Amino acid sequence: MKVLLAHDDARMREALHASLRSHDDIQVLAAVGDGREAIDQAIELGPDVVVSSVSISVMNGIEVTRAIVEKRPSIAVLLLSTSDPGSTISQAFRAGARGYLLEAFASSELVEAVRAVASGSRYLGAGVVDRVLESFQATRSDLDAMSRLSAMEREILRLAASGKSNVEMAAILHLSPRTVETYRAGLTHKLGLSDVPSLVKFAIRHGIIPLD
Repeated sequence: MKVLLAHDDARMREALHASLRSHDDIQVLAAVGDGREAIDQAIELGPDVVVSSVSISVMNGIEVTRAIVEKRPSIAVLLLSTSDPGSTISQAFRAGARGYLLEAFASSELVEAVRAVASGSRYLGAGVVDRVLESFQATRSDLDAMSRLSAMEREILRLAASGKSNVEMAAILHLSPRTVETYRAGLTHKLGLSDVPSLVKFAIRHGIIPLD
């Protein structure tokens, strides 16, 4: 198996190289320090696997993955991350990554992960599956909460997340400010959100208001 390493931390590149070079079935073609170089070298050298940091400089790991998969779909990309938010993991696999591994476990899992993605399998490292499930459960919980909102509560959520005051919402909806306050209290109770920033994040996450 031919592997290209991409990480902007020289010590981490060397550690990854050391984890792989002692295995006779793995050949490290190159170790590069930024995302643009990773793409160029992947296209030129044609490795079986590209191992890249998610947070690599110039172009991040998600962008690197997308570009490599688009230009050389036969190359498997394995991403490494120092953290593991569910949203980043989802972005990685939507971009075409074959595996996702936490750097904290790289010394013990890297060889297994490289072999897995090179063979066409997907690989989720230690701790990653839990984060994916947590992210899924949070999304499902949000959707369940949304389903309990009335049409008026959804509209008040949209207006509140857009920065409207109770008085402004009352004028728009032809309601009294007290009625608006009652609806707003009901929706915040159902969603478990009490402050405007939380309402804004929730509304953006569910496409109720645009992200701009």
